[in-house]
Amino acid sequence: MSAKTWALALALATSGALAPMAQASDHADGSKTIMPPLNNSARDIADLYTWMGTDMINNAPRVFMVMTVFPNAPKAAAAFDTNTLYTFHTIAKSSLADKSDGVPELSIVCAFNDGTPIGTQTFECWGGDDEYVKGTSSTTTTKGSISSRSGKLQVWTGIANDPTFFNRTAFDTTVTAIKAGINGWTRDASQCATSGVGFVPATLRASLATGNIDAYTKQNVLAIAVSVDRAYLTSNFSKPLVGVWASTKKRIPK
Repeated sequence: MSAKTWALALALATSGALAPMAQASDHADGSKTIMPPLNNSARDIADLYTWMGTDMINNAPRVFMVMTVFPNAPKAAAAFDTNTLYTFHTIAKSSLADKSDGVPELSIVCAFNDGTPIGTQTFECWGGDDEYVKGTSSTTTTKGSISSRSGKLQVWTGIANDPTFFNRTAFDTTVTAIKAGINGWTRDASQCATSGVGFVPATLRASLATGNIDAYTKQNVLAIAVSVDRAYLTSNFSKPLVGVWASTKKRIPK
């Protein structure tokens, strides 16, 4: 876990021995040709993080999930979209061999009720059929987390420094080098290059580490950070493997 991601995790006021973190990213990969209202920046998912750990109060096992949206969000004016539902989807299974279909999904859905900037914008989140929280978004990752009455669901929403690190300069250099020589490659039946490759992989790997230039430094994202009781997500630990993904979709008016 990077230092930037750890700072965002503090929004949940938790600590402890953390399991390896999983991350999914399509950072700013949305099509530029999408027409309104689907091109709303506050609806654009940047990254999804999830890991297991324990809370700092009673050492209870928890599942942590963080969804970031709105790449390069303006700090003074950014707000979550009131016409969007932000959803964490989870499915628990008993083992990796469990290939059953139709496994019940437990979703955590968040919505925002006014278009005011972060710090005053209010939100509601629902967990499954029986967990609920309501609170106000925050401009600091050290305050603003809200727990449901049972304590099974805890949520923080607000603006934070973008936790993703991406060396775009080195990546572009690598892509350019590959494109320049790709037509001259000789391939085997599996389409793996056997000769004609005009670059040295070790050189490209070294270029990716050169400079450590973060394309997202000093940029912000809007974030929804969720802490959920692990027993709640795993049928009281009988299904210990948890799959997580995230979505944003248009909110149907009441």
